[in-house]
Amino acid sequence: MNNNFYTKFSNGKIILICMNCGKKEEFDDEKEAFDEGWDCPSFFTQVITCGDCSSADFLFKNKK
Repeated sequence: MNNNFYTKFSNGKIILICMNCGKKEEFDDEKEAFDEGWDCPSFFTQVITCGDCSSADFLFKNKK
């Protein structure tokens, strides 16, 4: 899965962009990102948020 907020490279490294605040960070893999507080695939689906932002806040803020 590659999109505007999640990019995975052939070497396993990923770049994530928080869907709430726009923070961008590179990780060795999804587990490292999750361990650092990110909600991201494969631990969470559809919403990518950094450790400073809550997925719930993002979902409710964008719900219409």
